[in-house]
Amino acid sequence: MGRTLQHTGIRVPLLVAYSLELAEEWHPTKNVKFKRDEVPYNSSYRAWWRCRKDHRHAWQASVATRAIEKQGCPYCSGRQVLPEDSIVALFPEVAAEFHPTKNDAARPEQFAPKSNRRLWWRCRIDSFHEWESEVRSRTEGSQCPQCRKLNNSLARKSPQLAAEWHPTKNGSLTPEMFSSTNPQRVWWQCSENPEHEWRAAIETRKRGKGSCPMCRSGTKNRSNASSGKVATRRGLNETAPELLDYWHPTKNGATTPETVSHGSKAKVWWQCPKDPTHEWQDPIKKVHGRQRKCLMCVSPIKQGVVRAEESIGHAYPALLAEWHPTLNPGVDPMTVSPGSSRKVMWQCSNDPEHVWKAHVFRRTKGAGCPFCSGLRADSKTCLGSVRK
Repeated sequence: MGRTLQHTGIRVPLLVAYSLELAEEWHPTKNVKFKRDEVPYNSSYRAWWRCRKDHRHAWQASVATRAIEKQGCPYCSGRQVLPEDSIVALFPEVAAEFHPTKNDAARPEQFAPKSNRRLWWRCRIDSFHEWESEVRSRTEGSQCPQCRKLNNSLARKSPQLAAEWHPTKNGSLTPEMFSSTNPQRVWWQCSENPEHEWRAAIETRKRGKGSCPMCRSGTKNRSNASSGKVATRRGLNETAPELLDYWHPTKNGATTPETVSHGSKAKVWWQCPKDPTHEWQDPIKKVHGRQRKCLMCVSPIKQGVVRAEESIGHAYPALLAEWHPTLNPGVDPMTVSPGSSRKVMWQCSNDPEHVWKAHVFRRTKGAGCPFCSGLRADSKTCLGSVRK
């Protein structure tokens, strides 16, 4: 059994004659273009395969890759993983510490528990703790090395401060999730007077410089009144609480929102709560006076940013499969609108050598691979292909 190549006259064995084992893994329903007894063993045709050990494992690979290079099932070898076999499904507490920015375009659902891949992790107890470790090591029980060494959560090291942690305004955050030296700004509730609520950095409170500002102000005012002095001015936490979310947690040194007024001309550091990569210096008075605090933020409508359930990644799974895995750094398909005018890189699901740039909205309106459709020429169409 074989096929004769037109340009050479050489007779090439068909896949079914070359390897019966491979022929048995030919996917029974997904190969609409060719049947398994029509394809030579050295064909570049990207066929669908189904693992004979586990029928859940289905993937695409060229016939030549499987027959000549002896490539087996990518799922059995750990190169790919099914969603239900990933660390997201089996080890959600490990997946929760997957670093959101330092692993390039990789996502936790792409890794099996036994993977030897070294990845970056971020501690859920203290987000300033970051480290590299193999996935296998994490699923076998390894934890944050800094927490293991210090065991210094706020709840453990400073129970008196932890007792003033606001019970409702910090959402799901708890004193067990932060070290006592963390610069994160959180909400507190005075143990002496529950009506006193304020925001301050954890490390500031730990250093003893962040007691209840209302109690402190009251003490100063009573002292000033008895001595005939004018009361001290109030800080941002009282006069402009909307600025507290923008106050940079680490770059302002000893200057805190409690020590400055909203009319101050002092230049301080700010950080956008919506995008922590947006950092800038501006006078306090200037930021307080403008409606849009972060000038680096572009309107979400212009950027085409949406919630995950409204994204192209959720609404168009076929296009998600063609979203280039490495050439769109910092752009997550789960946040991009199907109607976005953003241009991104794509990789053809039928031929990974076909890579091109196109608007998102053009893809969702039906534009396909320009190489497969003949709108662009690739090396195969330029040089000619072997007739099967």
